[in-house]
Amino acid sequence: MAYQSLYRKYRPTTFDDMVGQSHITRTLRNAIASDQLAHAYLFVGPRGTGKTTTARILAKALLCQSGAPTPDPDGTCEGCLEIATSNHPDVIELDAASRTGVENVRDEIISRVHYAPVSGTYKVYIIDEVHMLSTGAFNAMLKTLEEPPDHVIFVMCTTHPQKVPQTIRSRCQQFDFHPISTEDISGRLGYIASAEGINIDPAALPLIAKYADGGMRDAITALEQLISFAGDDIAVDDVEGMLGEIDTQSLTSLVTFVANRDTVACLQWVQSQVEVGGDLVEITRSLQEYVRDVYILSLLGVSGGIIDRTSDEIKVLAQVGELFVGPEHIARLLSLSDEAMATMRRSTNPRLVLEMMLIRATRPQREWTVEALAQRIEMLERQMETGGPAAPVTTSSAQQESPVSAASSVAANISADQEKPAVAHTPVDEQDEPATTPTPAVQISQGRAEQIWRIALTHIREVHPSRYPLFADTGASYSDEGTLVISYSADQAFRMKQAGERNNIALLSNALLEAVGSEVIFRLSAGEEVVYSPIVAVDKAEAPAAPVQEETVSVDKDDTSTGTADATVPSSESASMTVTEPESRAGSAESEASDKPNDELMGALNALGATIVDTQEVS
Repeated sequence: MAYQSLYRKYRPTTFDDMVGQSHITRTLRNAIASDQLAHAYLFVGPRGTGKTTTARILAKALLCQSGAPTPDPDGTCEGCLEIATSNHPDVIELDAASRTGVENVRDEIISRVHYAPVSGTYKVYIIDEVHMLSTGAFNAMLKTLEEPPDHVIFVMCTTHPQKVPQTIRSRCQQFDFHPISTEDISGRLGYIASAEGINIDPAALPLIAKYADGGMRDAITALEQLISFAGDDIAVDDVEGMLGEIDTQSLTSLVTFVANRDTVACLQWVQSQVEVGGDLVEITRSLQEYVRDVYILSLLGVSGGIIDRTSDEIKVLAQVGELFVGPEHIARLLSLSDEAMATMRRSTNPRLVLEMMLIRATRPQREWTVEALAQRIEMLERQMETGGPAAPVTTSSAQQESPVSAASSVAANISADQEKPAVAHTPVDEQDEPATTPTPAVQISQGRAEQIWRIALTHIREVHPSRYPLFADTGASYSDEGTLVISYSADQAFRMKQAGERNNIALLSNALLEAVGSEVIFRLSAGEEVVYSPIVAVDKAEAPAAPVQEETVSVDKDDTSTGTADATVPSSESASMTVTEPESRAGSAESEASDKPNDELMGALNALGATIVDTQEVS
């Protein structure tokens, strides 16, 4: 006997054999049992969902020799076998794709419809791909379809119901065939494989079902192809290699890496797929579907029939969704995957597109989109609720540390005494005692340093866009000494030196003041090289309210070559710094203050190893 394709060999022969269309089989069986058959049916649905098969089973139910009409044809009588092979004289199957004209409709339907059945009680016309008929052909059969003889049943099948005229559709009972679920297809494939003596990995069945996209015929054809490819033992790797599908376990690993913000693991995962010849476009499509299902589960809590996956897969998806900060985080990943799919259609390097998408998904702190900022805020909120690594911000050594709300997580709590200076001014003897180390006005936790720096960058970009590139693409961290370190890479040394100029430092100081709400100790650094390390960042826009007296202090550059310099000296042989001090003291204290530099400046210059020259004595 000649070989017969599996989808023909295992085509359903009764209503009980139908898979995934219970709403249709139940309606037809009840109509047959109650003798309430319509004269015309329109079967609508995607390819491979059982439209023509159901039409033949309906014909068997009307012409079965075991007692027609019956909702349960035996499928083994002579009439049923003839219908299965398209040889029954009272079942006329027409292919509308090849018989589109008025002449075909007139010769094969209109002129013969009034003839009595040959061997049964009904005459069944099955018109496949009915939407291919021309407008004239539809009009020609309109009257016959509206008032056919009592013994005639029309069953029309189409994948494009919108192309069927409304005048035809209104004269038919329409049945919509749904795409068959992955679980139903997997079960049917398992049955066929078992009947054929094929040993197939259970994890491979959902992959084939997903590849079929709801069509049973496509799934059985793919299984048949896999049998030819891998023989009697089919593994998951065989399915991935031949069909290009990626298994759920592998996608689960990737999405878990994204949820944990493990960029390196994501890129290594992409590399592994490239090495085995994976189709990155298809992988991205599968990732998008996977993330979509995770998002739906995170919102609804249950699949609700919306997710087309097996019950075991749904449990895994629910666990993956719990790894994310919240549904908005998953929604952002879904948006990024959608952008990647759109870009891949016109890109010559799909690997780069996929890698950039994963980097953006795992590093939201590098982006300034609304979605990325929302994700970062949500992560902070969860850290605050669960007592995560986000540390509270301290405002003073005399105050107790308290948690900061997520809405103001980047603003430090300021001491109630606003007039207290950021650095304690202690008179020192510049001959005997070293300068005291200043205490920071605000300490920034390690987890918040990067966030504060990004907000400061936003301020710089808004108030002075031309200087923003000097500080872009940099990082921030909090050192053990209580300093916010603005880090440049080694190849950014020139840009770092430009950023260390006086006017740029003033701009940066104000930006940090806006971000934190108080003064911040910071420095610019590129490896071992330090360009600017001020004692404290002050608000340059602030001016003293009282009259000021100017005093000039000269600094010798040769004396500032220490290994822990805290300030940048201009490139000239000497530099002058103008120091302002309020003249609000009375009596001898006022005259003493005007004769020598203030204590804060002396301490700073001592730390630099600078030589102090009294210009009044020299004059």
